[in-house]
Amino acid sequence: MLNNKNLVFLAKAGLMVLFLISLSSMLTSCGPNLSTRASQVHLVNVEQIRKVVNQCDFLGNVRGSALFPYCCVFSWGFLGDTFYAGALNELMDNAAELGASHLFVNMGDGPFLIGEAYFCAFCVGPDRKPDEAFCMGEDGRRDVGFCEDQFGNPVGNASCKGATGNDRTECKANGGKWMPALDQPTCEKQDNTWMPEASDERACEERGGTWMPLAKDKRACEEKGNRWVPNEDVVRDLEDE
Repeated sequence: MLNNKNLVFLAKAGLMVLFLISLSSMLTSCGPNLSTRASQVHLVNVEQIRKVVNQCDFLGNVRGSALFPYCCVFSWGFLGDTFYAGALNELMDNAAELGASHLFVNMGDGPFLIGEAYFCAFCVGPDRKPDEAFCMGEDGRRDVGFCEDQFGNPVGNASCKGATGNDRTECKANGGKWMPALDQPTCEKQDNTWMPEASDERACEERGGTWMPLAKDKRACEEKGNRWVPNEDVVRDLEDE
C-alpha cells in the first residue's frame, strides 16, 4: 500500500518525465525545417569546390544562423548538432533564394555559418545544342564550310527549288523543295575544293568576320541569343566523386 510519501515521489517523477518530454520536443524543434527549394541545393565538399569554381557561376556569399529564443538558450551544450542543422537549413535556403544549384560551407561552426552560392550552368542555343565558339560572317550569319570550284567560285550552296525561301522552313511553307548544301565528301568527289569554316579568331578575321567565343557566363550567353541552363552533367559528376 502506497503511503503519502510514495505518492508524492511518484507525482514528482511523473512531472519530471513530462517536463523532459516537453523540453526535448522544444529543443529539437528549435531549428527551421528544410524548405523544398533548399532541398534542391547540392552541398559541395573541399575536394569538389575547385571544379565548381572553374565551371560554375558564383552568385554571392550567404549566411545562416540558428539563434532561437529562450527555449534554446540552454541547449547549446548538449544539442550542438541541432544548432548546426538549423544554421545549415537557413544557409541552404538563402542560397536557394539566389538561385543557387550548389553551396560550399566555408566558415563557421554551430549556430553561425557562411557559405558560397554557385549556379552550375552552361549555354545552349535555340536548337538545344551546347554553345560553341564560331565565326560570325559579315552577313550576320555563322560562317560554315563551303564548296569551291577550280575558278574560286562557290558551288553547291543550299537553295530552295521551285520557290523562294532562305531556309528549309520558309522554302517548305512556300511549296518548294529545300536542297541542302554540298557536304565535304560530295564536294571533293566532284573534283572541287572544300573550304572549311573559320575555326579560330585569326581565320575568322581574315574572312572579315567576327569571332564569337564560347559563352562562359549568363550575360555572354544571352548576348548570343542563347539560354543559360543548369548543367546536369556537373551535378552528376560531383555526386559521383
